[in-house]
Amino acid sequence: MNLTETIKKLAMEHGMALVGIAPISRFSNVPDGRKPEVILPGCKSVVVFGQAVPKGVIAVKKAVLDGTAKSDALDSIYGRYGRNGISTIELMAVSYTLATYLERTANAPSMPMMVGSWAFGRPFSLRHAAVAAGLGKFGINKAVITEKYGPRIRWGAILTQAELDYDEMLPDALCLCAGREACGKCLSVCPTNALKSENMISFDMDGHQVSYIDVDLMACKVGCMDLETAPHPTVEEVQAEIDRKGYDPGDMLIPPTWKCDRCLINCPPGER
Repeated sequence: MNLTETIKKLAMEHGMALVGIAPISRFSNVPDGRKPEVILPGCKSVVVFGQAVPKGVIAVKKAVLDGTAKSDALDSIYGRYGRNGISTIELMAVSYTLATYLERTANAPSMPMMVGSWAFGRPFSLRHAAVAAGLGKFGINKAVITEKYGPRIRWGAILTQAELDYDEMLPDALCLCAGREACGKCLSVCPTNALKSENMISFDMDGHQVSYIDVDLMACKVGCMDLETAPHPTVEEVQAEIDRKGYDPGDMLIPPTWKCDRCLINCPPGER
C-alpha cells in the first residue's frame, strides 16, 4: 500500500465517508490569499475528506423547519451533530491526525485546515477543495453536491508538501444540480432571498467549468443566525444584532449559525 492509499484508508477508518486528493494547480483561479501554496509554502497536495450528516439528524431538522417537531429545542440536535459541535471536533481531529501522520512517515510539512464556523477569517475554501478533489460539484447555491449524500456532508482538508496521487475531477457531463429553471428548490426555500442574485460566478478549474450564484452573504447570515434585521443589512447592522442577542449557553456559538440551512436540507440529490 503506497502513501496515497494509506492516507485515504486512515481517513475512512476515522469515520469519513469520502476522501480525495487534488494538486495545487487546480486552485490557480481561487481568490488571492486563499491559494494552498500561499497558506503553506511548498504545498504540493490538498487532501480533502467529507463527513456525512446522519439521516436521522436531517429528519429532525426537517421536522423543526416544517413545524411538526414536538419542540423547537430539537433544533439543537442539528447544531451539535450536523453543523457544529461534535462534527466539527471530529473533522478537526481527523485533520490533525492526517497531518501529523504525513509528517512522521513522509517527513512532509503538513497543515490541518480550520473547519466550519471555527474557521475564523475563512483563509481557505473547503468547498472549492472538495470540487477540486473530485468529491462533488457545485450546486447553484454554492453548496458542494455529492452523488450519494447530496449537499448534506461536511468537509475537512489538510495541505501538505507530500507528493501524492491525484483524483480526477468529476466529469462535466455528470449533472448533480438541475439548476435554476429545472429545480430551483434552494432559491424557493431561502427565507432571506440570499440566492436571488442573477450574477453567476464562473471560472475554469483544470479544464472544467465551475459556476454558482454569487450568494448575498449578509442575507444568508441573517437566516443562518436567525437574526432580526432589514432584508439586506450592512455588516455593521448584522454585528449589532449579534451583540444584542448575546450568549445562549445552549447554542455553543455566539450566536448559532445553523438555524436555517433550508437550501441544504431540501436539496433533492442524495435524499434516498
